[in-house]
Amino acid sequence: MIIYLKNQAGYKQSYFKGMKYKEIRPIFEKVWDQTHTFIPMDSEYKEKGIEKKSGGTRKKTLARKRAAFLRRLDREDLSTLYRLVQERFQDYPLEGRDLLLWGDLRMIFDPDEKDDIWMNQLDWKLLKWKLHENCRVHTLFMDGTPMQINMLVEKKYPLIKDLLEKMLNLQLEAEEESTMAFELLKFIKSQIEEQ
Repeated sequence: MIIYLKNQAGYKQSYFKGMKYKEIRPIFEKVWDQTHTFIPMDSEYKEKGIEKKSGGTRKKTLARKRAAFLRRLDREDLSTLYRLVQERFQDYPLEGRDLLLWGDLRMIFDPDEKDDIWMNQLDWKLLKWKLHENCRVHTLFMDGTPMQINMLVEKKYPLIKDLLEKMLNLQLEAEEESTMAFELLKFIKSQIEEQ
């Protein structure tokens, strides 16, 4: 939480020295809510010429928040966050936002092919595929659902051949042409050949 507050709200680590979790948590929640209710002017709403209306479903809001989460972190931040969350949840029960954060991080770093999410790949309607070079993660966006699958560029995930082929049929969205994008495409092709 301190790393997040440092990166998102400009807090110094020394500010939190001697503070307990119960004191830091309200600050974190306030910044989290402020950060994740903001929609940039260049968001998909603006691109499609659609005005954002008040309301909307909670699931769609959470999906937008998760996408913003990756744009602001580099790979070291993401790895540190995963380690800190692992340590934190060894002693405390999961609930609310903690459960969402843990689920997202666990799916990225420690995917279990027996999870329901991986078992239902035939139902996924892949809309787009995007590369986040700053944290070396690529994301699958699904149509008709706010679900997103975030995956490390160099890690093999339990994806079925049909989905891997759909990924290659879509154009990988990246901020610019890069070696990382090329290597990711090669990696996906090699996974198809293995199956």
